[in-house]
Amino acid sequence: SRGICPDGWHLPTDAEWTTMLNAAVAEHQPGVTPSPAFGSQGRALEGENTYIAQMLSDSSAETWSDAVSLIETVYQSGSGNISTDLYNQMMNNITNPLGNATGFSALPGGTLNSSNLSFVNRGMSNYFFSASRINDSVICRGLSYLLSGVTREKLLSTMAMSVRCVRNTGGGVAVTLPTVITSAVSNITTNSASCGGDVTSDGGSPVTARGICWSTSHLPTLSDAHTIDGSGNGVFVSNMTGLSASTSYYVRAYATNSEGTAYGDEVYLIQNPCYGSFTVTDYDGNLYNTVMIGGQCWMRENLRTTHYADGTPIPIGDPAAGALDIIETQAYRLAPGNNENNVPQYGYRYNWYAMMNGASITDGFHGNVQGVCPSGWHMPSYQEWQQLITYVSGQSEYCCGSNSSIVKALAAAEGWNSSSTPCSPGYNASTNNATGFTAMPSGYLGGIGSGVNFWSSTADSYYDSGCYHFGMTYSSTAFLPFGNAGNYGNVYAFVRCVH
Repeated sequence: SRGICPDGWHLPTDAEWTTMLNAAVAEHQPGVTPSPAFGSQGRALEGENTYIAQMLSDSSAETWSDAVSLIETVYQSGSGNISTDLYNQMMNNITNPLGNATGFSALPGGTLNSSNLSFVNRGMSNYFFSASRINDSVICRGLSYLLSGVTREKLLSTMAMSVRCVRNTGGGVAVTLPTVITSAVSNITTNSASCGGDVTSDGGSPVTARGICWSTSHLPTLSDAHTIDGSGNGVFVSNMTGLSASTSYYVRAYATNSEGTAYGDEVYLIQNPCYGSFTVTDYDGNLYNTVMIGGQCWMRENLRTTHYADGTPIPIGDPAAGALDIIETQAYRLAPGNNENNVPQYGYRYNWYAMMNGASITDGFHGNVQGVCPSGWHMPSYQEWQQLITYVSGQSEYCCGSNSSIVKALAAAEGWNSSSTPCSPGYNASTNNATGFTAMPSGYLGGIGSGVNFWSSTADSYYDSGCYHFGMTYSSTAFLPFGNAGNYGNVYAFVRCVH
């Protein structure tokens, strides 16, 4: 029985105490046969002709100071009829050369009777539990300054005694918990991730199960979500599924043998597509890097898809036609500078109908429009753009100049027309992009290099048929929303999706 003992250890049985006592005498008093024999049924004293008690006990006189003091006081006073021979024998029991020969280092802790809370014999004796019982009693072993042997007694289980634990063994080999190392988390998606571990030692007993466990709380166990990934030593790979987006998880590898379950170190997983170097893929197979800014997960590149997430194509507009000549109720996309070679770097411009993909203006106000974005992503609402601006404005390292402009912190560090206006994107552009948002000068109120504007999904209530977009230019220190007094179909802007 493990009882109060730690993993890999257990309470000794009566038989195990007997085995230990016999082994101690055989090693340190060879040729002596303990009498009465250890483990003798019905006998209170064992090994009286040995010094087994001394072999097990701490040998310093200070440890048994109460006993030494009592013996000397009684002997000197003559009140206890202690002869010189008996006095010498009792002192020899305490200071015997075989004292603590086994290294067991028993201390005279005394005993506590829990029925009346009386504590007795500290500094003079001690009792140790075994795991063996007879009815309501526990078989115990006791040491006393008066005795060279040990006592084997039945005492009430309500008494408080000392505990010594014995290491578990299997086939003669000590058995411990396995040793397992937790691997790094990888292959992170919006609802799954991979992990695993390496069982480097089975602890002397075969590993019957291994895997990982995870939870939103520290130190997950098998009571939490977990996998079972085979048995035995070595490397294993595990897959976590059913994870929630934008949620933090704690992960540990585990391994189980006959002794119990051991856990590896805890690793931390932010279940978010902005974790690490995660990329997002659109229907066309384009990959987009992501960036976490103030709790929001943004694409850090302009969208360049030619299809919606369901595979429906988005028509290309006629570069030769003026904006007002395009059918204003149809979705279109246009290449920056009307040149498809610019798309890989700058993305496409989309009109309102292309960006919204049939969603209503009401949906846009509430920020739940997927629109042209890949699955799991959506068009940022006016409020979400403002959340970005508010966060960045609140970080001193992102602000520039007396008006705390944030435009340089959002702008890419290349491609901008040069400007002499401090804190504008075109002024010393190499110092831009502290946030990692990487707004490229894809073209706004001029050609490439002049600026960029981004869609929101929110309509401008000031105009009957206007729409909000957010823009910056190479020579301005502002990043502001704009409402258009025009038809939805003839305004184009670039798209950044948010998770």
